[in-house]
Amino acid sequence: MAVIFVCGVHGAGKTTFCQKLAKGLNVPHFSASALIKEKSAQAISDEAGDKRVKNIDDNQTLLIAAVREKAALHDKIILDGHTTIIDKSGCYQRLPETVFRDLGITAMVLLEVPAPEIVRRLSLRDGTAPNANFIAAHQTAEKEHARHLADAIKVQLYNLDGSKEGLLDILGKL
Repeated sequence: MAVIFVCGVHGAGKTTFCQKLAKGLNVPHFSASALIKEKSAQAISDEAGDKRVKNIDDNQTLLIAAVREKAALHDKIILDGHTTIIDKSGCYQRLPETVFRDLGITAMVLLEVPAPEIVRRLSLRDGTAPNANFIAAHQTAEKEHARHLADAIKVQLYNLDGSKEGLLDILGKL
């Protein structure tokens, strides 16, 4: 089983990128938040529209179980999610290495987009305009933790901007 993990902050373009990557590799794509919601409808709260997570640890347990079920049916899957999560107080928290080991991650792709572009995308998509400084700081934390995790679990980390050129480059490597 191979699990390609695509990470980045909300609005970085993970879903769009993963859909194209899945088509190019002919493998299924799953969203971490959708898999968690399948396991428990109350798991992820977005009542305030700010992507805050109620219980980070329980959600990761649900995610690991869901990914194992999907991976048992496929040789390779693409999973999009985060290495850092916004908790119920609005702070970002780093997910533990054990989660990524238990998910069976075999490669990581980090999508990075300039904070003003993410603010624009989230404004269009969600009707909210998050603070660009918070987005930039969260993206820095996501990048640093993705690098740490890739080193810790000994997998390749590809850093991309989500462009067509980045997608074409990564297809030959995964």
